[in-house]
Amino acid sequence: MRARALLLSAALLIGSASAQSLSVFFSRLQDHPSLEAARSQLKAAETQAAGTRTLYGVQGRAGYNWAELDAQPPLPRSADGLSASIDLTLKPLPFGDNADAVARAELAVQQARLGYRQALATLEAQALQAAYQLQLAGEALTVARSGEQTARASLEAARVQAERGAIPTADLRSAETAYREAQERLRSAEENVTLAEVSLRSLVGDATPGPVELPALPARTSTPEELRARIALEQARIALNSAQRGVIPTASLSYTNYATDTSSFGLSVDSRNLAPKLNYSFEDPRQSTLGSSSPKIRQTVTLGVAFDFSPATYANLDAAQTSLRAAEADLEAARRSADLQATSLEVAYRQAERQIDLKTQAVSDAAQALSEAQERQRLGLLSPLAVLRASAELAQARLALQQAQFDRLGKLLDIYRHYALPLSEVKK
Repeated sequence: MRARALLLSAALLIGSASAQSLSVFFSRLQDHPSLEAARSQLKAAETQAAGTRTLYGVQGRAGYNWAELDAQPPLPRSADGLSASIDLTLKPLPFGDNADAVARAELAVQQARLGYRQALATLEAQALQAAYQLQLAGEALTVARSGEQTARASLEAARVQAERGAIPTADLRSAETAYREAQERLRSAEENVTLAEVSLRSLVGDATPGPVELPALPARTSTPEELRARIALEQARIALNSAQRGVIPTASLSYTNYATDTSSFGLSVDSRNLAPKLNYSFEDPRQSTLGSSSPKIRQTVTLGVAFDFSPATYANLDAAQTSLRAAEADLEAARRSADLQATSLEVAYRQAERQIDLKTQAVSDAAQALSEAQERQRLGLLSPLAVLRASAELAQARLALQQAQFDRLGKLLDIYRHYALPLSEVKK
């Protein structure tokens, strides 16, 4: 009963009018752990990218100060107070290091999105293959059951003939061995159906695909390896731009207004990022290196330049240039490898299609042989056992055709996986 139920399930998988649509079938994959992980990584990358595109940043500091003074009475021997500051950095346009941060975050999003599409394409291909595998296991079970019936009938006929002395004992033992082997093939076929059912359920639960028309052979496009190589090339260019800025002196301009003895306002900007920074500072009491009789500082303007001409700076620039050349070479290698693999996959697919033509002809020949055997049996020229064997050969030919169709599906899905193309996007 269990085997019959499994066989019925396999027969209904593909081609049933009441089966669920392919889109619903694939939608059950959304809860798969590997897809959940890829989706979470994409969301994290998008969140980080959104953070780098913000037009401002706020930083603050606060502290308590205590100092021991070298003073004589009646002056105090120590002083303490609170200090705090807040900075508002404006980023009206991406430039310099800020632009690099935005670009790196966008590349991280592209990489995470590629990982998600690759995971989705792989899972959908696995699910469709598992459904076809279950159907194929059901067909194999039918063939195994037919073979077991044929072997049992042959054994019964051999026993009758052995009792009459028409065949030697060795032929009877051969028939018994063939029957035991047929029983084992039947048990293996039942186990394979169960295994295929478990494999499919682990991916999509109880969902089954509706009638499926195989997608066409996709046009050549960029593979995940090529896209990752392009991302690595862009990252190398960003690193080179940063290294080039490192050898260029950075000019800075700052203005500070001391509104009171305890607070000040400031504005600063530098040529590396062009991101104005507003600052407010508070310190109580405000310490000054000037004596009490000195004039108070009310505002200051500072114009400066910073540079780093150390050997490490130029070594970093040379390394960035070398990394860029390496990334360009990696991209070219990825393109060549992708073209070669695509050609190999397309050849394998065409070979699988030719096998289907051969197996289809074999089914036609087996069907013709069965029809001729039935006609000869009607005329009394052939035994029922021979007709049974012809029927088993037809079932075996149909199973071989199913296997060839499954192999063609596998070759086709290999091509879709090669380009990370999800079937849910191809079949609308």
